[in-house]
Amino acid sequence: MRQSCSLSPHGFPTAQDALTRENNKLYPMESFSARHIWRWAVHLSLGVIKMKKPLLLLAGIMLFDNGQVLAQGKPPLPHYDWGACPFECCTYREWKANEVVVAYTDYKDGASVAFAIQKDEWVTAETGVVITTRAGITKILKPLKLGYQEGQTEPSLDAKPGDILYTLHYAGEGFDLFWFKGKKYTDQIASDEPTPTPPPPEFSAQVISRPVADWWVRVKNNKGQTGWIKNPPYFENADACA
Repeated sequence: MRQSCSLSPHGFPTAQDALTRENNKLYPMESFSARHIWRWAVHLSLGVIKMKKPLLLLAGIMLFDNGQVLAQGKPPLPHYDWGACPFECCTYREWKANEVVVAYTDYKDGASVAFAIQKDEWVTAETGVVITTRAGITKILKPLKLGYQEGQTEPSLDAKPGDILYTLHYAGEGFDLFWFKGKKYTDQIASDEPTPTPPPPEFSAQVISRPVADWWVRVKNNKGQTGWIKNPPYFENADACA
C-alpha cells in the first residue's frame, strides 16, 4: 500500500518554522505557550486577576497544551506535507510540459516569476509539498477500523461514533491523509464530496467538508534554473503507471 511520505528537503525552511510564523499571525490564541497559560492560572489563584467566573477561564485553560488545542485534536495549520506526490503513481522525475507553465521563485502565492516552461519542454521535478490551509472534516457514524501509518499493513485506529477525522489532502489511490488525536494516517475515508445531511443509514462516516490544499512542485530546467509550480497541469511522465 502506497503511503504519503513527509520529507524535509535540505535548504528549505522546516515545516515547524513555517507553522510557528503562520500560527502566530493567524491563530494568536492557539499560539499561547504553556508558560503564558501557567502564569494566568497562578495569577488567578493569587487573586492578581479578578474575574466573576474564574471557573470558565480554568475550563478554557484546560483546552490548551503548549499552544495546541486539545478539545478536538485539530491539526496545526497550515500543514506542510513535504515530499508528497498526491495522485496515483505520482513520481518525481523528468516531466514533459504539455502547455506553457510558469515557475515561481518560492512556494507561495505572490512570489515573483522565475522562468517559463515551454510546451514540450522537459524539466526535472525534484520534490514537492502539499500545503493544507483548511482541514476537511469527517464524522464517524459507526464503529470503524481504519487508518494506516507508514510501514503498516493493517489499520491501527478504532474509530468510534462521534469521532472527528481531519482530512489534510488527497494521497492517491482513493486514499486521504488525515489527522486524528495528534497522529497522521492514510485510508479511504469516503466520498470526494460532502455527504448529504442526514447521511444515508448505511454510511459509516459522514464527510462534512473537504480540505483546502495546494500542491507545489520544485522543478529544474535544462539551464539549471529552479522554480516552483503550483497545482501543476498535466505533465507527461509524471504518472509512473501510464
